[in-house]
Amino acid sequence: MFVSLAIAFILISIFNSTFLCLSAQIDKPLNIPERPKDKGAPKPKEFFRNVMGSTAGAGSGEFHVFRATRRHEYARSAYYDAQQKKDEKDTAFAEKRMREEDELQKAAEKRRAKRQKKKAKKNSNNAEDTEPEIKKMMARPADLDADDEPKASETSADKKTLSNTEAKEATTADRSESAV
Repeated sequence: MFVSLAIAFILISIFNSTFLCLSAQIDKPLNIPERPKDKGAPKPKEFFRNVMGSTAGAGSGEFHVFRATRRHEYARSAYYDAQQKKDEKDTAFAEKRMREEDELQKAAEKRRAKRQKKKAKKNSNNAEDTEPEIKKMMARPADLDADDEPKASETSADKKTLSNTEAKEATTADRSESAV
């Protein structure tokens, strides 16, 4: 435990000293190295037809040539295998990411629809509740009875404002009369 604390203290002191040096030279541009680019597949070596490898009759130099060629070819095949695994992982990740984005989008649409439905319901309830209040506010004080209800002589603005249900009933009544 003491060793880990000592290492942590050393790392913190290194970080602090580096940070202080960088903050002291704030106008100096900082060189951030770029990621190394992929060099691609190793090029195949020239094929040696007369290499005997580890068979009987091969000279001492032939074995080393065979071994170097074999090692290079194994490195090429390992590179291609690693590249194939990387491509498979990338495609799997892209598919997973697309699936998750679709799920998030569907959930967001569902929540948005729920909010809009709730808002529409609230607005329709408020319109029905506030309609008598609007009529009271638009009526002149002389037209109000003791019960604060407008008299029979309503203003023209009150006649123009119909609730949604009254407007629907009026249109259905007009249609039924025209059909008869």
